[in-house]
Amino acid sequence: MLSCSLLFSDPFFLLNTLHYSLIFRFVKQFFKKYYVFSLKIVKIYFLTQKTRIFIIEEKAQNQKASAERWYFCMGYYDKERVRGFLHNQDGIIVNDFGEEVILRGWGMGNWDNPEGFMLGTQSGFGLFEPGKYAPMGRMDRGRSMDQILRETCGTKYAEEFWKRWRRLYLTEEDIALLSRRGYNSVRLPIRAGSFLYEEPGITYNEDSFAMLNDVLDWCETYQVYAVVDFHAATAGQSGIPCDDGVDNGQHLYDDEESMERMFLLMEEFMRRYKDRWIIGAYDCINEPISMTPRREELTPKLVYFYEEMIRRCRKIDQKHLFLLNGTQFSSLTYFFDHEFDPEYHNWGISLHAYEMVVPEVASLASVLRTCREQKICLWMGETGGRNEHAWQTTMYEILAEYHAGYNLWCWKTVEGAGCASILNFNVPDEWHLITDYAINGAAKPSYEHAQAIWDSYLECLAVDKCKENTQYHPYLLREGNFEIPAIG
Repeated sequence: MLSCSLLFSDPFFLLNTLHYSLIFRFVKQFFKKYYVFSLKIVKIYFLTQKTRIFIIEEKAQNQKASAERWYFCMGYYDKERVRGFLHNQDGIIVNDFGEEVILRGWGMGNWDNPEGFMLGTQSGFGLFEPGKYAPMGRMDRGRSMDQILRETCGTKYAEEFWKRWRRLYLTEEDIALLSRRGYNSVRLPIRAGSFLYEEPGITYNEDSFAMLNDVLDWCETYQVYAVVDFHAATAGQSGIPCDDGVDNGQHLYDDEESMERMFLLMEEFMRRYKDRWIIGAYDCINEPISMTPRREELTPKLVYFYEEMIRRCRKIDQKHLFLLNGTQFSSLTYFFDHEFDPEYHNWGISLHAYEMVVPEVASLASVLRTCREQKICLWMGETGGRNEHAWQTTMYEILAEYHAGYNLWCWKTVEGAGCASILNFNVPDEWHLITDYAINGAAKPSYEHAQAIWDSYLECLAVDKCKENTQYHPYLLREGNFEIPAIG
């Protein structure tokens, strides 16, 4: 009787030396070779991206082997670990059962916080010149898209349109597909104006909360942690289109009322969801203080915002993990030099990085040092790029070595948006009539005609109407054929 374990402990050497198909060929030949023995158990561990542990158990009689069981365990990414609240434990994210969890998933951009460049309303991200005032573009964000919608279709239509949009853009089938493909988390970008009416007083949009409740239920059903991302804060926190502000200013930090309203909104989230463990974390706040010469001036105000936010939220919710964003597109994290959650120490850093960042440990040295010194966890909350598979698979391999997960941007976009995506859709044939009016000053279609065009747009969003872009799965999930460069 023979007991044997094969341990491949150097994933970079292994994958830079052997193609996956060669590895499996080697495993097959190994079994053939030892079928002459009475083989009780063979364990093969692929310690690659900490995702795969193959356990094969075979029993043999009379020199004939029959497979009894084949287990595939996803390890730190395993959906079986999607259970219980997530916690920072000395720089590692663990669940209520003490199991390490590395979050791997996609962001649901455009769902509650539309961005024009991913929806076929403009080309490019549309950054503004730092220090020079610029109003919002005609269709570069949800706020301006809403204005065009009202101009072309009328106010009553617009009010109902966004309810339909949110329920058609992100459906149960989207979450089910994400789960089936092997991802264990989803980032849910929230627009403050969708949940807190921009009116005097404090009035919450119950339809938006009902919509979010449905999404959280689906996440629980399909074992997917939800990271609630405060992507567009009250009054705007970034100075770029994705914060849904009225211009390129960062008014959250200068407007006392707006900051207080943001605190109140977050407290409301705590009250409603303090017992929902399927919310893995709160991602706060997306890419603050970007593209502005006022960064040094405003950073202390951001620090105050984070400290006060956590202090007030902890009075209601003591369980959820907070992931805080640095400035300048969530890349500068030097000010996380002290305790932001003094009573519970359940926080970490949400870092953003795309293909402009060199995929090597040196690029992450500063944030890794901060996390080590503060004993906090790291999560790459936004990443992706275009078709930079070599960059992605190398960077995410490095992250895994430091117990950090990642979330790609973004799950569903118009065809040709220029960013990573799994589902792509085509806009209606007459969509150009809307964009030509909004951006080029062309004649406006009639109300009836415009409503028909916007209705057709909604029909394009269903999963079964989209084309699934499968090129990312092999690199992200370590399935099928792929290559990893010998760098990092």
